[in-house]
Amino acid sequence: MESRSIVFLLCLCSISGALAKTWIVSPTENCSRANCHNLSYYTGDPSLYFSTDTTLIFLEGVHYLYEPVTISGVSNLTLQGEGILQDGSHWTVRESTVVIHCLNSEAGLFFVNWTGITINSITFESCGAKIINESQLGSDINTHYSSVPYGWEFGVGLQAYHTLLFVNGSDLTLESVTVQNGTGYGLTIVNSYDITINRSYFYKNNYRYLCNESYDQAGGNIRITHLPLLSSSRCPRVKEIESVILIRDTRVSFGVNQRICDPYFMASSENLTTYARYTLPVGGGIGLVAADYSCNKFRYKLENIVAYKNYAYYSGSNFALIFYPVPISISGMLSTRGFTASDCPVQDPSSIMSKGSGMIFSVFDSLESGINSELNITGLVSSNNIALIGSGLYISTHTKRSWSSINIKSSNFTRNNVRYIGASAVYIERRDIAEISSSLIVSLTDVSINETVNSLPNYENPYNGALSLSNIDCVINGLVIANSANIRGLSLASSRVFVQGDNLIHNNTALFGSGGGVYMDPYSYFIFQPPANLTFSRNYADQYGGGIYISPRANRVFSPPCFFQIDSLLPLPEVRLIADGNTANITGTFISGGELVYCFFVTNFYYSYCRNSPQLSCSYNVMQNFIVPNTSTQDRFFISSVPVAVLLCNDSDNIILYVRNKAVSVMPGQSFALKLVVLSETYGIAPGKIHSSANGVTTTNSIKANCTEISFTYYKPIGVRNIHISLTTDQSVAYIHQSTTPLCVNLTYADCPPFFQLVSNSANSSICGCNRYISNATESAVCNINTTMITTTYNEVTNWIGYDNNSSCTFVGQCPFGYCKDEEVTFTVNDVDKQCALDRSGVLCGGCAEGFSIKLGSNECGQCSNGYLSLLLVFGIAGIVLVIFLILLNLTVTIGTINGLIFYANIAKIVEPILFQTDSILVLSQFISWINLDFGVKVCFYDGMTPSQKIWWQFAFPIYIWIIIGKFDPKASLKKIMEFRLSNDSNTSSASLIPNEGTADDTQVVDTGYVSADSQVPKVKRYSKYRNSALDLMDDFIN
Repeated sequence: MESRSIVFLLCLCSISGALAKTWIVSPTENCSRANCHNLSYYTGDPSLYFSTDTTLIFLEGVHYLYEPVTISGVSNLTLQGEGILQDGSHWTVRESTVVIHCLNSEAGLFFVNWTGITINSITFESCGAKIINESQLGSDINTHYSSVPYGWEFGVGLQAYHTLLFVNGSDLTLESVTVQNGTGYGLTIVNSYDITINRSYFYKNNYRYLCNESYDQAGGNIRITHLPLLSSSRCPRVKEIESVILIRDTRVSFGVNQRICDPYFMASSENLTTYARYTLPVGGGIGLVAADYSCNKFRYKLENIVAYKNYAYYSGSNFALIFYPVPISISGMLSTRGFTASDCPVQDPSSIMSKGSGMIFSVFDSLESGINSELNITGLVSSNNIALIGSGLYISTHTKRSWSSINIKSSNFTRNNVRYIGASAVYIERRDIAEISSSLIVSLTDVSINETVNSLPNYENPYNGALSLSNIDCVINGLVIANSANIRGLSLASSRVFVQGDNLIHNNTALFGSGGGVYMDPYSYFIFQPPANLTFSRNYADQYGGGIYISPRANRVFSPPCFFQIDSLLPLPEVRLIADGNTANITGTFISGGELVYCFFVTNFYYSYCRNSPQLSCSYNVMQNFIVPNTSTQDRFFISSVPVAVLLCNDSDNIILYVRNKAVSVMPGQSFALKLVVLSETYGIAPGKIHSSANGVTTTNSIKANCTEISFTYYKPIGVRNIHISLTTDQSVAYIHQSTTPLCVNLTYADCPPFFQLVSNSANSSICGCNRYISNATESAVCNINTTMITTTYNEVTNWIGYDNNSSCTFVGQCPFGYCKDEEVTFTVNDVDKQCALDRSGVLCGGCAEGFSIKLGSNECGQCSNGYLSLLLVFGIAGIVLVIFLILLNLTVTIGTINGLIFYANIAKIVEPILFQTDSILVLSQFISWINLDFGVKVCFYDGMTPSQKIWWQFAFPIYIWIIIGKFDPKASLKKIMEFRLSNDSNTSSASLIPNEGTADDTQVVDTGYVSADSQVPKVKRYSKYRNSALDLMDDFIN
């Protein structure tokens, strides 16, 4: 709340008594009553007015405090405000109408060596002063706290500011007190006992330093610290043997501890010693530093606390308890929206190891032997907190003896946000301790962890989970872990979980890892204490174990404990491990990994159940009896464990073949494929590695969790006809069932196929490669023994390669130009026609492929029908036209023109493929063909025409021309044609049409008087003259 601008009047009265003094404080200097003064009057001499057996009554209004006031050595001092509580600026704060407002930058109340102080119904606003400005107090602190192992700087900070500071006292009561908008700590209590804070509010203390790394300022709303003393004589007296520090019905919000430090300093107790004089950057809301338990025994008790949106640079934003495992009970607490430096805009989340923004309990030393200390949490709601690890709750112990038990009951952790590879909403660990006998015992009863969110899902750590337990003994009863986003439900590391009652792990996701429901190392296990049920439903893992994943052991010499244990003397106890709708991307939709068959029970149940069983796998049989649904009704992906055997399979119907020998025949260097699957010791399908060993050489292939085809290639050792290949997995052991013996492949080498021969691959082995005929004919040939294919590349000369089965000979010859493809060709001995172009086939591509016919006018083959025989009519007419054309042009052999033309046509036809490629100039090519008496048209003729038949048909057209010339009278025909043509020309040239009824010699001519421009001769007469001359010349030509 901002500083008030209105000053309320307050009168002060003084009432004296024989044993107690009461002072009334006025908010102004003007007071009409006796002994009535403002606050400055009394703070001017605090030893007189803030003394033993004194009550100061603050009337309603604003009182101003200008400087720090130290009150020392008093008893039974009461500061009573006579105002009322009213709503503040935020729902988390209420404030009294009696306000002490600090005007100067440094002002506050410091109480030292006191007993019995009560403050009631007063609001402290905008205060905060340093203790080093009080010389007497600073000297006292240096005297008693400077040389102890964990001194003032560790617990509070010498440079810190304080609004209310209580040092070395007992019996403090704060009732309806509000401390807001202060600098540093709102309330600081050091080495004091029998504390009661009731119905009080702490709001925005040190808030102005939020996420501002320009300031290294310790602070927060409440800091209660117990530090070692040099002398026990300074220990305050307490009412009872065990003192109680009680905080009830109190709200702390928007407190900030901006003490900047190395984020890794709390990684171990050794590092803590190094930083013993470095102020703990924890507890922006409530920070409890229990660094001493020898002065007086005490316990914490928190009831109905609201911690909202507090901040700490390192950890425990809303609440923190550090150092000793002091007894503490928390009931009915709401811790929400706490955050650390990792959530500040200027921070890189990966650089700040922030923990437990909702609540953190971190223990670094043990209490004295024989002290029974418990951590009890009931009715906690921790929600929407943000941290890298343990955002809702973080409990860590670095000592052999911590709390004798940790009990969390009827609590809810909802929508907590985690941002690190080891993230969790609830994280409980016992660090650096190996002795199982000193396990930390945790009880989770009716606890729900819902909707945990992992904001950095791309980072996978096997031990991240909505709930993470490390080296813990945990009893669960009514635990629910559900609906986590991008994070698994539960992770276990060297922990035992005792299952009681009904428990549910539902709808959690291991987005980039295994174990959607739970991930556990091989040293963790569940112990069912009937009646006990544990249900895994709708969990998903991107890799293995949708419900449960147990990481395998590196050493299989000794059997580990079974992950499923039963603590009961009954042969059929009321125990169920329930699976419902879990999925995994690879295998183990319910359970995957670990030692499921050859493990041992740590309870007596195994001996009562399997005492007379001869089977080594009785433990697995025990587990199967308590799994719902029955494992016999599930597929081979339901439960998968350690891979132990390689088997043949058939992926079409997913049948596994339990045969241990396989015969294979291949050619040297040829790959062969086997359909293989890796079987786990539970007979489930598992991923793994397949090691193939032959002749002292081992190769490894990885295989997925399905029937997979794997290729193998082995060269032929010189002088060896057969080899034996052994296929095994990493985990093959002698005591597993027969199917885990190595799969033996007996490999026999066959002869090389046509086109191939044995060629040396190394000094001691050979493979099938191109034979010498192919290698000599074309250096570019590639012979692939796996496909028995030959690949040739076009060079300047195209070779045709063929094979004769009768003589077992390879033929290589130059292909007739244009018959073979001028490109890269791949073929086998059975389809050498792939080398042929134009749909041709046969030796040297000399014929047409089956079903194809040669075309007229081309070397190309095509699919033809007999309908093309109608072309005979076309060629018949074309022959007559050709004869007339030759005669009209007078192209006879006696004339040199036709000789030259024929010579040119013959030469051009020969070199046509070179000059014009494949009929690239269509008109010219067709003309040349006609001159050579070829058809000249690339067209089908009839179905089944062969190249030899085509040649005979080439002679048909010239013969047909000769028949035309010999069959008809050329003299009469040509004369009629010329006469008809000249007659038409004459008629179309006349001015009017004159009918011609006579012969050519008797033609009548009518003179129209029309003359040409040059000769003035009538046109009709002149044309008739020329016609007669042409007919005479034709008679001479024919005769």
